[in-house]
Amino acid sequence: MNIILFYEHIVRELDGCEKIIRKLKKSREVNIYKCSLFFEYYNATLFAKRNKVDMVIMPWLYSDKDYELVMPFIKCNPNVYIINLHQEQIGSVISDGAVIPKGEAAKNSVIHFVWGENFKKILLNCGVKEELIFVKGNIRTDLLFKTKKDILTREDFGKKYNLDLSKKWLLYCENRDWVWANKKNMFKVYTQFGCSQKDFQGFYEESLQSIKITINDIRNLSDDFFQKYELIYRP
Repeated sequence: MNIILFYEHIVRELDGCEKIIRKLKKSREVNIYKCSLFFEYYNATLFAKRNKVDMVIMPWLYSDKDYELVMPFIKCNPNVYIINLHQEQIGSVISDGAVIPKGEAAKNSVIHFVWGENFKKILLNCGVKEELIFVKGNIRTDLLFKTKKDILTREDFGKKYNLDLSKKWLLYCENRDWVWANKKNMFKVYTQFGCSQKDFQGFYEESLQSIKITINDIRNLSDDFFQKYELIYRP
């Protein structure tokens, strides 16, 4: 059995994809080819022309236009299984349209793996057939629950990132830094999935101004603050 597993984002998806590969290889005889969706797509389609591919696992399929990505594999093998891992399942009022599949092919010509019952309800409400939805948990969070010997201690993190163990550590996780991306491309993505130009512009300006204020506030923190705390800022 030949399987092609595509990933998009190295940090977000790759470790989880490698866990899928390990599990599949333990349970059955398979050949799994892990490919970057952006950089190795054409190599994967060439492989499919020369070899029968039984399954294609995608990080996402948001629309029938995205479904065109799997058409070369269907052409080579009409019985190929298409899996949508839905690597993005948490949205907002402004971005929900991007994570919910649109078009009959994206909805009901693939198998959907979802983290929990909430996203399953979202898919059902948008017209996905229940028999195509499998609640499997979030494989990325599985990486947080390794055996105890694999978990880094506070001392380990201190050495690795040069953090003072005597201070209190504050972890700030950013989620507005998308505004530094190409605005024209981001506008195209959001409006393609139903966001109005006015809503996008308002969301963009609000996010941009708020992140600028945050960065300015961090720069203006007093020396006294850093004598007590280590500030860990994660983009």
